[in-house]
Amino acid sequence: MFRDDTDRTAFCNRLASSIAKYQLVCHAFVKLRSVTDDADLLGNVRYIARNPVRAGFCQRPEEWYWGSYRGSAGYAQPFFFVDDSLAVGQLAARRAEAQRLLRIFVEPAE
Repeated sequence: MFRDDTDRTAFCNRLASSIAKYQLVCHAFVKLRSVTDDADLLGNVRYIARNPVRAGFCQRPEEWYWGSYRGSAGYAQPFFFVDDSLAVGQLAARRAEAQRLLRIFVEPAE
């Protein structure tokens, strides 16, 4: 999710630079739409985190290595290129509390 076109352009430039530097192949699908409010932002975070589960790649969102959710929720170190402060900051001022609330919000109850 991007704050604006400048943010999106900066991300695409960083991505292209990393792909060239490490000689990677990148397959990406980008769907752009406006986020209307804080609840919509968090709904998008949950939707994106649950996508690998819906696709059958893993059983739980925190198991998907390639997504940013593991880092945002505190299961792993965040990827260096991920800035989750806008989304995680909506939940609580302290990061540890925000991560706890994010896990409750995203992960299905057992």
